[in-house]
Formats: sequence, structure tokens, C-alpha cells
Amino acid sequence: EIVPQLDAVLLSHAHEDHSVAIPLLYKMGYQGEVWTTRETRAQLRTYFANWRRFAERVGEELPYDEADEQAIRYRYLEDAVVSQTWFEPIPEVKVMWGRSGHLAGSVWFGVEMEGKRIFYSGDYTSESMLLQEDYPAEAFLRENMIREDTLFDTPSSEQWGAEELIAINSGQKAGELITSPDQTSVASEASSRTLVSMEIPMKQRNFTSNGADGADGAVRAGRANVADAAPISSGGLVDLAIVDAAYGTDQ
Repeated sequence: EIVPQLDAVLLSHAHEDHSVAIPLLYKMGYQGEVWTTRETRAQLRTYFANWRRFAERVGEELPYDEADEQAIRYRYLEDAVVSQTWFEPIPEVKVMWGRSGHLAGSVWFGVEMEGKRIFYSGDYTSESMLLQEDYPAEAFLRENMIREDTLFDTPSSEQWGAEELIAINSGQKAGELITSPDQTSVASEASSRTLVSMEIPMKQRNFTSNGADGADGAVRAGRANVADAAPISSGGLVDLAIVDAAYGTDQ
């Protein structure tokens, strides 16, 4: 009863525990599209075929046919919008995507609808030595600041501290697209992670807390101009986080 009413499907990556039930949606009457990346789409043929062979090998039958796999209609995220930017795949629903560092073409999602924001992590990791990831907190915070439309009316020297002008993995800073590595100093991976994991939550407390004591107070005092320029609602960066942690051996 529910499946035919779905408006859109967002696919984070090709691994079986995320992808191989999608043909079942079409078997059940889903008429919409699957939003994912081109790299993920290219991998799905292999994953679907391997899953079918696996089912046959263990004597099971898939609850859908190959025709249901062929019925999938794909839309490509990178064709619609650059990463870490909101777009509207269906009316009154906004989506943002970023690289999750888990698999070639893998992404996380932000979804805005009915005045709420949801974050879905996919299998997110910042530990890959080969794949880059986009930091969700930094992306959401930057978009909040852009929407407030007050922070970026001031000179960059008044907006950010020096360490905050570092180009994060995505190649963006304070809403500005960097077209050449020569245009900014690139810090180490460790520095950029420290920026996102430590600075962003401190800024959020800036925006939402009334008190100022201890180390937190020093941070708030040191960044008062940022807090004054771009207040964020007490609701924080997201209303709901769905975190998929598929690393059972990682304590």
C-alpha cells in the first residue's frame, strides 16, 4: 500500500545491503526515480548479478525478476547540482548530497521537508586513504550562514579566523568556490578534520548558548563576531540524524 505512494528514492551506494531491494520497489508498483551517482549506477549491474547468483547458489529465489531491475529509472545527483548544495528533486522537498568516503560514488544525504532537516549518513567514514569525504556539519553550517545572508556581507577577514579559511576537502571556503589550488593554502588532512570536528560544534554552541564560562566561554568570546553575524536557531543543524554504522568490528 505504501510503495506506490513513494515520490523518490535516494541511494547512497551500491553495496547489497543498500541496493538489491530496489527492484522489489518497482515490483510493488513504485513509479518514481532513483537518485544516485553515476559511479554507483555503473557498479549496480555487477552487484545485482552477484546477488542473483548468490541466491541461486543457496537455493533461494529473489522476490523480483530481472525485468524489475531493468525497470529502474535513474537520475544522477552530479547532473542536477554540485555536492553540498540544496536542490529540489520533487516539489517542496530539498536534497543535499556529499561524498561519504566509503566507496567510489558513495554519498550521504540531507533532506529538507515540512520545515525539518534530516541527515542520512550512508556508510560514512573519514578514514579512507583513497577516497575523499565531504563533512556534513561544515556543509550544513555553511548553508545556514548563506541563508541568513548576513555573514557574507562582511569582509572575509571579519568572518573567519585564519585556520577557518582552510579549503576543506570539497574545495570550498565560506561559500566561495576555489578554482585553483594556488588560490589558497591547503592544510593537512588532520587540520581540516580538527576544524570540522572541533570548531563547528563550538560555533554552534556560540549561536545557541546564553552562558560563557570556562574554555567554551573563551571560544565564544573569540568568535563573537561570527556568532553575532550568523545566528542559528536553537534547533541546531539537523532535526533528525539517521546514522548507518556498518563497521561491526570498530568499537
